[in-house]
Amino acid sequence: GPQMGIFGNFPNRDFTNAHGIFGQVLKIDGNEIMVKGQDNLETMVVVLASTTMANNSAKITLQDMQPGDNVVIVGSPNETGQIEATLIRVLPAD
Repeated sequence: GPQMGIFGNFPNRDFTNAHGIFGQVLKIDGNEIMVKGQDNLETMVVVLASTTMANNSAKITLQDMQPGDNVVIVGSPNETGQIEATLIRVLPAD
């Protein structure tokens, strides 16, 4: 195979992760969560009725979350660039 792998010479490897985000909750407004990702970009996440939410020990609701929580969110992008969440996991505080 190629010495640097298939994508070794690809000019821009700084891709947006369109299927999820890891970061800190900045704001919760209705069923939308603004998350500041590791790349310091803010991403709007839409919580659907079908979204599964959990913390370290149990299922939770959107009302249990608060700004400052660290989250891992998995979902799919919609037509406006928001992530429609399938799974939200609130991580334990440091």
